[in-house]
Formats: sequence, structure tokens, C-alpha cells
Amino acid sequence: MVKLKYSYLIVSLFLFAIPLIAAETSCSLDAAMINQDPYPAIPGEYVKFVFQVTGVENPACNDVYFELLQNYPISADSTTSTKTQIKGGTYSSTTYSSSLVVPYKVRVDENAVDGENEVSVAFSSTQFSTIVKRFNFTIENPKASFEVFVKDYDFAKKTMTFQILNTGKKDVKVITMEILPESKVQMRGSSINVVGDLDSNDYTTTDFGLVPLDSFIKVKITYTDQNNVRRSVEKDVLYNSQNFVYKTESKDGSKNIYYLIGAVIIILVIYFIWRRRKHRRHLHH
Repeated sequence: MVKLKYSYLIVSLFLFAIPLIAAETSCSLDAAMINQDPYPAIPGEYVKFVFQVTGVENPACNDVYFELLQNYPISADSTTSTKTQIKGGTYSSTTYSSSLVVPYKVRVDENAVDGENEVSVAFSSTQFSTIVKRFNFTIENPKASFEVFVKDYDFAKKTMTFQILNTGKKDVKVITMEILPESKVQMRGSSINVVGDLDSNDYTTTDFGLVPLDSFIKVKITYTDQNNVRRSVEKDVLYNSQNFVYKTESKDGSKNIYYLIGAVIIILVIYFIWRRRKHRRHLHH
């Protein structure tokens, strides 16, 4: 009877130990994206993702593999590895969990569209089949784009008027425009003007005192985007004096006409005065 009780006890302990043994020997991995910086990501610039891999604390996982997949619109530099490998049982213990934390810094394609985009990761172990998980991350382009033209040049005042058009989708603030030193111009005043704010698809003008050659004028436009970040863009603006010579000649021609009309009026007045005096003298005789 005593032997039978010991048999039941041994069987019970064995049955109780089976789940513990299974839990210790099975490998179960999962991954989550816990951070994106900056938020939102900006086309043409870097973004940092931080992923958390759980289950790696189990030594039964043996070798654990984690990889960031380089799918559009993200790509890693040639010097950056997107693969991570650790031994099961190696992990970072935090207040919340025991896990592997993996950061990546990658570039967002400059033509990426605004809105939600996907980033994918793959993870596996020698005891765990490969799983691919996809996460959403947000892209928003705060950059403005500009078109700049020479609207007018006053040869007498030596003043050039530039027209600036905000062709981007975002309003911008506190625009300044600078004539860069490599431009073939002689400045007749400040090389930097404060232009002000400019809405999307709107335009404004600004004047500079300068003497230019027929060439490209290199300008730099600096502005504050909607995230309060100062950004700059450089533009080559073509100046052709022939585009403004006719206007100058027209002004000179108009002045000449006015001078001619004035001279004719003066001659006529003198002529009528002379005739009137001559007529009076004839009556006296």
C-alpha cells in the first residue's frame, strides 16, 4: 500500500513537471516596434527605429536571428548592418520585461509619399521558424520647394527684383534670401533680405541693390518649416540683361517723346508771341 502511494506521488510529480520541461525547452519569439525618431519621418533624411524582441531569455532558443528588411521606402548605409544575432538566454532586463532591444538608423527615400508606410522585420532561431512582421511608420514632408526668377532690373537705380514662389505643399515662415558670394554680381547694399512668411502656392518679391553680369545668380533661401526647424535650399537664378533692355529703351523713348512735345509747345508759344508783337507793330505803323 505504501509502495502504491509512492507510485502515485512519482507519477503526479512527473505529470506536473512535464509543462515546466516543455516551457523550458520550447522557444517562442515575438517582436514589436517601440520607437520612431523623428516622428514623423522626413523624406531624404534619417529615421531611427527601435525594436524589442521577446522570448530571447529562454536558453532553449539557442541562436536567435533578427533582421530589418530593406524594403522601400527605407535603406541602410553600406556601412550599417541590418542583421543581429545573439545566443538564447542573452537579453536586457528592464522593469517591464526581459528582452532584446535593437536600434536601427536608416534613410528614408527622398521621393517617399506622406502618410503611413511599412517597415518589415524578420526573426527566427535554431528552434523557431522565421516570422516576418510589418509595422507602420509615419512620413510627412515638411520641406518647402521654391521657384525663383528675376522679375525686373532697374538699370538707373541698379536694383534687381526677385520673385519667389512657394511650390511646396506646406506654408513656411520667416523666409530670408541671400545672394551667395560666388554669384557674379557687385552688391550695392546688404546681400541678405528678410522676405517674411509665404503660404503654399503663393509668391512674393524682394529687391537687392546690385550690378550683375549675364550669368546665373546663386541664392540661398532659408525658412522655418511647420515643425519649427530652420531649413535652407540653394537656387541658381538666370539673369539676362536683354530681357530688360527693351523696357529701359521704352522708358527712354517715352522721355524723349515728352521732351520733343515740350520743345514743340515752347516753339509754338514763342512763335505766337512773336507774331502777336509783329502784328501790333504793324498796326502802330
